[in-house]
Amino acid sequence: MSRPARPARKVAKKTPGATSKRVAKKAPKTAPRASRPMTAAEIREAFRRWQALDPEPKTELEYSTPFELLVAVALSAQATDVGVNKATRKLFPVANTRIISDHYAGGPVGIETISAALSEPRDALEDIIEPFLIQRGFIQRTPRGRMMTSHAYKHLGLQEPKRDASQMPLFDQGEE
Repeated sequence: MSRPARPARKVAKKTPGATSKRVAKKAPKTAPRASRPMTAAEIREAFRRWQALDPEPKTELEYSTPFELLVAVALSAQATDVGVNKATRKLFPVANTRIISDHYAGGPVGIETISAALSEPRDALEDIIEPFLIQRGFIQRTPRGRMMTSHAYKHLGLQEPKRDASQMPLFDQGEE
């Protein structure tokens, strides 16, 4: 098998008196934006401009509550909107029934059980959904399974049940 021929390189002809150094054109200097958080006034101005550009913004994400939108946006950082919608069509109806709190008394419950209840692959739960819930402080991992935190019960407006001390993790996060 023979290689395709390479195109010949073009060689620039030197003009008399020219040097071999190339001088790069410099971009016009602009003041760099300081790396700092935006002020409240700057945030309001940004939102005002966005609203002027698109007064009725639409998303392809499917949701029915502001919290579902928040979850969908967080998941969209890991997948396309189509992929997020595919997952959340199964997730939101089951999650809105509070599967861990209602069906498993807040836990502990194994990841395989949650996976079966949601009809979602274990990998998707462990790689995408679970880290989000842990970061938000809604669930914690224990050697016996996943458990709802006090924060999750407060968020859902539920009364936290009394738990057996043997089911509590060694280092409880405590009340916030």
